Amino acid sequence: MSFLASKLCPVHKAIMASYYGSGGTGPREGHDKRLKLYRKVLSETLDVEGYPGYTGMEALVLSKVPELKERIEGEKNRLKKKEFLNVLKFLVEKSQIDHIWSSACDAPPNCIHEWGPVNNHFKDFKYQQAKLRRYGATVARVSAKWMDECIIAEGKCLSLV
Repeated sequence: MSFLASKLCPVHKAIMASYYGSGGTGPREGHDKRLKLYRKVLSETLDVEGYPGYTGMEALVLSKVPELKERIEGEKNRLKKKEFLNVLKFLVEKSQIDHIWSSACDAPPNCIHEWGPVNNHFKDFKYQQAKLRRYGATVARVSAKWMDECIIAEGKCLSLV
């Protein structure tokens, strides 16, 4: 699972700790501020169950491509193992942490790991329906509910005179 708000996501704990430890939980504290924070956290080696010694982004990639993890960890030949590690490196480089609902909010319920070429296809709201179909009904429902809560909370802070 690559939905950062899901407890099934291998890096969920690290993402949530960075979110709550960032000093604020407002919907959007500067453009992509938390996305940059999440990317930094995921670039570090994390204590992720089942992925010892891997960075957070590597754990995300390997959770999506479990056969690659088996090949890396099971390969005895040093050169072949290096080839599999190069595949992992390539996939990490092609990975993105981005918003589900364009750039509306950097909170984990609106963020997902996606392959760069796929993510770049969605282009803000242009292909939003395709994006929601790809991620499934649960992600669409949870992220939309979160966005509704953010809009309601923002509305309570504003008044029109």
